[in-house]
Amino acid sequence: MSANLRTEERLSIEAQYRKLIHEWPRAIQLYRTLADLYPDSLDYELGLAAAQTQSGAPKDALVTLQASYQTKSVTGDDPRIDLAKAVTLNELGDLPNARQAAAKAIEMGKSQHAQLVVAQANRTQSWTLERLGELDHAVAGLTEAKVLFAAAGDLESSASTLLVIGHVLYDKADYEVARRQFEEALLLYRQIGSRPRMAPALHDIGNALYEEGKLAEARTYYGQALAIDREIGSKLGIASDVGSIANVLLDSGDLAGAEKMQRQDLKLWSAIRTDVVLLV
Repeated sequence: MSANLRTEERLSIEAQYRKLIHEWPRAIQLYRTLADLYPDSLDYELGLAAAQTQSGAPKDALVTLQASYQTKSVTGDDPRIDLAKAVTLNELGDLPNARQAAAKAIEMGKSQHAQLVVAQANRTQSWTLERLGELDHAVAGLTEAKVLFAAAGDLESSASTLLVIGHVLYDKADYEVARRQFEEALLLYRQIGSRPRMAPALHDIGNALYEEGKLAEARTYYGQALAIDREIGSKLGIASDVGSIANVLLDSGDLAGAEKMQRQDLKLWSAIRTDVVLLV
């Protein structure tokens, strides 16, 4: 159906498609072609850098981003460059410089009233802070990002940020507050009708309840997650749900039920491992 599209549109659509299905060599080739043909568009350089980072070549992405700073068509005052740099440096494990790049993106984004960029940069910086062990600062940044995403109408990103907040709080053993974040995320996923994302949120709520000792409630949420994961065919989700239900049964004293579920879970994980080996 692309015959009547302009060359730029056709290449851009295919580049996005190849990126979505993880055909990285083709995606990188297409974004590089677009960046060369349309040097005035920063989007294609950023797309190239993102594809390079996600394909496991973050060093190449840094070279691309450095060229974005220097090219005549880009003044270097676009906060998206520093945001992309922060993401790439995180992948390289260079946390101090990733933190600095994200902070610069936040500052520039605020000065330009680019709310979505500020939200994304806050979330990226918070991932860095979490890895640095600064959990309270990470939660503060994520909370700001959650609000900004929601204000911009990006409810999916707001919900996913809530899940990250919950995970940080869960790691701090603050299970009740973590559960409230998971529950709020679940409400947003239900609002936008994202059933694939509802399953992890339900499982997270179950995990928090399990840690709180509320085993019956935890099993209910694990069961709801399992129903959705079976519906959408998520093998990893199903295995995780079944294993969690087995843990609840074990802690509830139902040894026979726990053994049955654990054997079922073992078969599920063995099948997943076989699939991974075949793919490799």
